[in-house]
Amino acid sequence: MASLDEIYAAVQGRLPSFRPEMAGWPNSEGYLAMLQHQLFDTLGVESGGALSAALGDLEEFSSARLLQLAKSRKELEILLSSGECGPSSNSGSRDNANECQRWRRALALLLRILALDPAAVADEPGELWRFRLATATALTFCEPRTRMADKQPIDPLQRYTAFRDWQLAGCLCPGFAKLTAWEMRYVVQSWCDETELEWARSNVRDDCRDRKCLGQAHCMVQYRDKNSVGESVHGPNFYGGRPITLAEMAATGGVCGAVSKFTTGVCQAFGAPAMPVGQPGHCAYIWQTADRKWALVNDISGWGKSCKHDDIQICWGDQAWLVPLMQVCQSDFKQYAKSERLRTLAALAGDSGLLLAALKECPCNWPAWLELINAAQLDRQPKDWVIAEWEARQQQENEHIKIEVAHGKRVKACDCHERAANVVDGTGSEWWTGQTTAWLEIDLGDVFHIHEVKIQWWGISVAKRFSLLFAVDNDAPFAEARNHVGVPGPSDEYNGWTTLPVSGAGPARRLRLELADGRMDPWGKNMLFGIRQVLVSGTPARSFADRVPRTAEGLLPLLAKDLLAPEGGPLQADVAAVALAELRQRFPGNTENGAALEEPVSHDSSQPPWTCSACTFEHHGHKARWLACEMCGTERCGDSTQADA
Repeated sequence: MASLDEIYAAVQGRLPSFRPEMAGWPNSEGYLAMLQHQLFDTLGVESGGALSAALGDLEEFSSARLLQLAKSRKELEILLSSGECGPSSNSGSRDNANECQRWRRALALLLRILALDPAAVADEPGELWRFRLATATALTFCEPRTRMADKQPIDPLQRYTAFRDWQLAGCLCPGFAKLTAWEMRYVVQSWCDETELEWARSNVRDDCRDRKCLGQAHCMVQYRDKNSVGESVHGPNFYGGRPITLAEMAATGGVCGAVSKFTTGVCQAFGAPAMPVGQPGHCAYIWQTADRKWALVNDISGWGKSCKHDDIQICWGDQAWLVPLMQVCQSDFKQYAKSERLRTLAALAGDSGLLLAALKECPCNWPAWLELINAAQLDRQPKDWVIAEWEARQQQENEHIKIEVAHGKRVKACDCHERAANVVDGTGSEWWTGQTTAWLEIDLGDVFHIHEVKIQWWGISVAKRFSLLFAVDNDAPFAEARNHVGVPGPSDEYNGWTTLPVSGAGPARRLRLELADGRMDPWGKNMLFGIRQVLVSGTPARSFADRVPRTAEGLLPLLAKDLLAPEGGPLQADVAAVALAELRQRFPGNTENGAALEEPVSHDSSQPPWTCSACTFEHHGHKARWLACEMCGTERCGDSTQADA
């Protein structure tokens, strides 16, 4: 049997052949060699002996098990495709020294767990759920973790054993054994000790016990800012000095923190991934629903302003929306694992085209996006992949493919400015107004030949009369392209659609909807008009070559929209909108959607910064004067200087 040193030497000798062997991935020997290279690189060692030394004194079983791990494609894929150890960087850069130390601790812990439970690799072929559970525990406990109730350390070996035994006894929800190691991390990282988790399974309400309903367990915690004797939740005696266990929160109540942490603990007790998340002045929580989506609950600020809570690990950064992004990757684990190996190969070969290949395998691979953006900033001459991609997209456009041209563009409104961007963010979230006549304007950012406009109304608050107007540029006056009289569809249809064919109406950069004769909503909000979505189908009026530079920088905005947020894609629409806004902020030149073109609030560059309500982009310095968001175009709200037209 080859030793670790022999494996390392073989991998080093094979480096030049990695790329030619790609065609045989993931079943080729080259793919396994790539995983082995990544293992050595992740641990920061340059020989097999150095690897063993880095892990400390290993018992005979662990030494043999390490060699077995280094030769197993399935086990290495699980270990190296389940997220980082501990804190990660929002910038995509690596803190190599600390990261290597965390990985070494994680691998040493994994070997201890496997020594404790040798059957962890003896599951049915293709299952390996205990190995995934062991990996999740090792990665999670690469740094010490403490219990919420008494701040005492959590024993990772006991944590692994407890969840293994609960699964074998049928105590966890069906499907736990199917979770990936990354998903299991958000179960085993629970702040509760094992007795609390057992209490939760015994005491949760019957209507919250089903896998589909676990996230509703917040109903068991009374929302109150003072306890029964008048002690404030913000003081030290709200819980009377008792440990803050799940049972204590259910008995005494609390505010947002108790509600969110209690529900998180209940979900984890049944084997459902969950975690609390921080919002400005608030604590919300996210949990994985039965269909492997992530729901943001007890929410007041949305995904864009949700970040990791203290002592919680989120892969790729601190923002909570990275969790549903990684979920899409993990839901197609084979594609994600291959994407990760391509990303490693791109670094070895210095070839940014392999990063694009990685993204086409797995479009939600966030580090690959960050590395591609960094490469675009460094590549002064177009690479072969840039030329090929640019020419392919030019050919598509020459075939007159109609595209959706309003998504994520800048929107102005007569009222409720902070909601205006909702109509083009793809989420179906609404814009509304109680004004007797109203209007919306969408700046498409360029001139298009418009073929069709589709409007989805909010509830029954439709306009019986409305006009659609076009303007060819920012200075041109609006001209009517189409008008509509009569209720759009059945009068009792909720969230109905109106389709307006407008071919032949001429090119347009700006669209304006003028609404009249509204209908009051039935929910007492006093809104006469409401719109959920405006979809605009068109083709560019300017040639592709005139609009898109033949560079990686020029292609990035198109790649991001088409790969990360395609229509009907697997990523939740509200998360996709936030992810796209974050990418645009990082693009070289930061020109996608343009800088806000409105007149400044004043000429004083010392204006205080402001944050966009839609995408959370922060505007500092001279940008603080702008009336619309640089990234997504949403108008600034809450400012008395804002123009009404």
